[in-house]
Amino acid sequence: MKPVFEQLTPKILRNAEKLLQINQLVHASLPPAAQPHCRVSGIDAHTLRIVVDSPAWATRLRQLAPQILSELQKQRHSPCWGQDLSRLIPEHLRHIKVISRPGQAEKPARRQTAKVRRTISPQAAHQVQQTAAYIEDPRLRAALLRLARHARPEP
Repeated sequence: MKPVFEQLTPKILRNAEKLLQINQLVHASLPPAAQPHCRVSGIDAHTLRIVVDSPAWATRLRQLAPQILSELQKQRHSPCWGQDLSRLIPEHLRHIKVISRPGQAEKPARRQTAKVRRTISPQAAHQVQQTAAYIEDPRLRAALLRLARHARPEP
């Protein structure tokens, strides 16, 4: 069986490249904070569809929609990108549809946080140990005993 990439038709590849270019144009018209949370999912004669990773960003993008449309129309008539953008941005583009799909937009890099040792009180640890003594399931008993080891030292 051929790899998936070899099975793609030239039309699909052209559409993917077009969406990538439109995504770059849209990102250029967005505030920097919004860029990692949004990506273009499609475009037709009148509507640009943007997927965002949370309802909060969906609301923000809906507020910015007129500004984004205006900026895209300016870019359409500007030679600053070194190519004819009229083939990418439809002349009658009038709407932006924002779709909230948590986890579907580009994920920002996760910040590294220092590991914090979580503890429970000595009384809670004692109760967990007592509970573990009456549990028949060996895996659950072992998990409870591991939890009990997280008791903070008494002052």
